[in-house]
Amino acid sequence: MCRESYADNPHEEAMIREFERDYHPQRSIWWYTRDSCLYRILNKALRLQDIDLLFSMRFFIKDISQQLKDEHRKFAGKNGVMRVYRGQAVATEEINKLRCGEGQLISFNSFLSTSLNKDAALIFARQIAPADTLQRVFFEIKVDTRLETRAFADISDMSFFHNEQEVLFTLGSVFRLENVMFDEREAVWCVRLTLCNEDDQDMKDMYAYQKKSVGGGDEQASLLSLGRILFDMGQLEKAKQYYARVLDELSDNDIKVAECHQRLGEVSAEQGEYDVALDHLNEAVKLYKKFQHAHDTLDIANCYYWIGEVHFQKEEYETALSYFNKDLAIKQAKLPADHFQTAHTLREIGNVHYQQRDYDSALSYHQRALVMYKKVLPPTHSAILGSLLETGHVYLDKKEYDRALDYYNQSLQIKRKSLPPDHPDVATTYYSIGRVYEEKNDSTRALEYFEKCVAIWKKSLPPSHPLIQRVSDDIRRMKSK
Repeated sequence: MCRESYADNPHEEAMIREFERDYHPQRSIWWYTRDSCLYRILNKALRLQDIDLLFSMRFFIKDISQQLKDEHRKFAGKNGVMRVYRGQAVATEEINKLRCGEGQLISFNSFLSTSLNKDAALIFARQIAPADTLQRVFFEIKVDTRLETRAFADISDMSFFHNEQEVLFTLGSVFRLENVMFDEREAVWCVRLTLCNEDDQDMKDMYAYQKKSVGGGDEQASLLSLGRILFDMGQLEKAKQYYARVLDELSDNDIKVAECHQRLGEVSAEQGEYDVALDHLNEAVKLYKKFQHAHDTLDIANCYYWIGEVHFQKEEYETALSYFNKDLAIKQAKLPADHFQTAHTLREIGNVHYQQRDYDSALSYHQRALVMYKKVLPPTHSAILGSLLETGHVYLDKKEYDRALDYYNQSLQIKRKSLPPDHPDVATTYYSIGRVYEEKNDSTRALEYFEKCVAIWKKSLPPSHPLIQRVSDDIRRMKSK
């Protein structure tokens, strides 16, 4: 591949020969930081999400990820809270999106190179020639090395350039966007980010744990890890293409065939292709049973979970319950007594009962899930917030309004401590509280919370968004009373 692209470049050809002769995994970061065709082709593949290129480069991606992970173990916890910096040209359109997304999560579709040297990063940013379509941007990233996060490390000793004080973040690292402002003195946009720990994901990411097979080996070293990263970044079609490509390459007696079908089932479920999802997930169950010589492994349990999710989305609630209960039985037998994955399943069973209007059963499962979450997760974890909200919804529909308010206010109290005041999740809780007051015929308090809600949503959603239309209708209705 490199030879084809640089056939007429003697310097690059010599470097390719050196790579073929001398490369080994412990030198992957050294090669990544070297100005070579390998670096350029890999970054192009990541930037364009080119499945063919990514597949060809998968060994290199795996080696860099693993070396970063190994180095991260030595680095983590020793530096407390630190800050790293990056200067970069960013499209004006992207800057406008960032300005509207304060408090939300963002991810880069590449390995992210940063510097411990603030001045060097700022100088680099100032050297960029701004244009109508391109802006100078200076990133400041806060990192708490004591928390469990995706891998990152100071790679100065491993880099081709030893004097650059470079900190490299692995693929799929997630950051919370704290604020965006223009620095008039430096004439650059300043974007402040915080590296998220593994327990600081928004609701859309909370089931990332569920997507990983427990005890299934080293995720970063897995052939399928790149597809998983694409999945977690929301690149569903790219993830599907990658998994399909891997499936074509595997022999029929490789257990990764089962995992491929599982992942393809998960992607199809997220895309709403429910029948396709069921085909893949059922095939995965059959293959796991064949390869693992058992009917009750955690891989099979995770497939049952997703099959339950598909039937839940299809409103086939009894079938969904059947699969969630199969999943639950295995997890209760295989996992510790209190485990977040077991809590996820309890919570989904509660959601099924809620849709069936069996509110007492729904409450029982939601409360069991909530107790378990609180034992094993940090108090601000999104799973706890979601569980509090869902329990509140059950009480609201049971017309036990004061209890509903209690759960909504618990959720709001946590969000106020852990999220920016204008985060969309805060607005969602305001809306739920407004609904309770409307049911209590307290239109004044209902109006107060609906207006708080819409003020936040207008900052992050387009005016025509259905959520804004809905709460605007609620506000008009309250004002007419």
